[in-house]
Amino acid sequence: MQLSYRGPEAVPPNLDQYFSINMFEYHSLFKRNYSVGEYPREEKFIPIPHKKCPPERFQGMSQDAAGDWRCADNINFTLARGLDVKMILINLGYCNNFTLQMYHPNLTCKSREETDAILPFVAYVLTTLEQYFDVSDFENPIKYNLKAYQYFPSFDFKQAWFNIAENRAIMKDSSFYSSYDAKNQTYVSIVEAYKDNGILVNDFYQMLFIIDENLHTTTRVVYNLVDALTDTGGLASVITFVFTVLTLRI
Repeated sequence: MQLSYRGPEAVPPNLDQYFSINMFEYHSLFKRNYSVGEYPREEKFIPIPHKKCPPERFQGMSQDAAGDWRCADNINFTLARGLDVKMILINLGYCNNFTLQMYHPNLTCKSREETDAILPFVAYVLTTLEQYFDVSDFENPIKYNLKAYQYFPSFDFKQAWFNIAENRAIMKDSSFYSSYDAKNQTYVSIVEAYKDNGILVNDFYQMLFIIDENLHTTTRVVYNLVDALTDTGGLASVITFVFTVLTLRI
């Protein structure tokens, strides 16, 4: 994720002095014991430190790896949905000095009025690294793909929900041997599920990432000549024909 500026100034301002990007593990947990009239859920916001993205995060797919991209310092999270919900929350808001000091200890935040003045010229870019199944590749069928989303705080929506889905690729590269030669691989995809224009008090955007409740399966079946003849009854015809020829010779 990163902010970009497209205003009239030749030298863009340091956007970290105007905006803060914060990441959290958001937990909404069901209380097993609670009193009458008490709200039955407990909410937790666990900060996720983020840093300048190391080049390896892009899997060699981006020429802009040296840019000002920010990535979560930790890449291992537990996500859940149901009674206990665990998701990743990213918000973009006005600059706060706590976040600013982590990256620029000698700087201070600009005022809200100064931020509002440059708001029409700012875009927020979110890039996700996901995987997909290349059905035509028999050596390394699981590939990586970079997907970019660009939003404009001055007029765009307020919330976006993303599903993180587990996918399974079942490869039956020969149906004749499919009973024992099937190979399974799993991979992860990220899909923007929907957007919302609700009211946010202190944030321009909120982006929430939650686990998809569905497992998506793709099966690849590769047929050779014998497989094709078997499926169409052709193999039996060939055997009959050969048997007939040999019988006639006797």
